[in-house]
Amino acid sequence: IKNMDTIKLKGHVKTYLFPAEKIPNKEAFLKLNESQRKEYLVDEGDNLVVNSGLLSIAQYITGQATTLPGFIQVGTNGSGVTAVETVLATPLTPRETCYAKYAVNGDMHFDAFFLPATAAGTWAEAGLFTALTGGIMIARKVLSSTFVKTTGNTAIVMWKISVTAS
Repeated sequence: IKNMDTIKLKGHVKTYLFPAEKIPNKEAFLKLNESQRKEYLVDEGDNLVVNSGLLSIAQYITGQATTLPGFIQVGTNGSGVTAVETVLATPLTPRETCYAKYAVNGDMHFDAFFLPATAAGTWAEAGLFTALTGGIMIARKVLSSTFVKTTGNTAIVMWKISVTAS
C-alpha cells in the first residue's frame, strides 16, 4: 500500500474527578457539555504505548490475537514510563471495565468510570490493558500531578490512541 509503510500510534489521556453527589454515574457525565467537563479535568496529556502494546496491536491487525484493550487501572507510582513496562508499578485498584470502546477518524477510544468506593487514594499513574486480570498492558500514563480520589468522588479516565500512517 503506497504511503502507508509506517503506522504510528500515539496515546492521549484525560482524567476527570467529580463530587459524587453531582456526577454519581457515567450517564450524568455524558450530559455535561465540553465546557462543563473542563471544570473537572484534573490531568491531560500524552502517554507511551509500550512495547507489549505495540506487539499486541500488530498481532491483532494480522489476526494473531483476538483481544483488544478494554480495561483501565490506576496506581500510585509516578516514576517515569519506559517502553518495556508490562504492569503498573503500584496498582491502586482492580481494573475497571471500559464502559465505552469506539473508533472515530482513526482514533480508538476507551473510557472507564470509577465509582465512589473504587480506587480511593492518590492517583499518579494509569494503564490500559487487554484483560481484567493478567492480559497485556497497551499503554501507561504518568499523571502530570498527583491528586487524591476519595470515597466522596467519582472519576473518569478517557483514553485515546491515534493511528496514523506516515
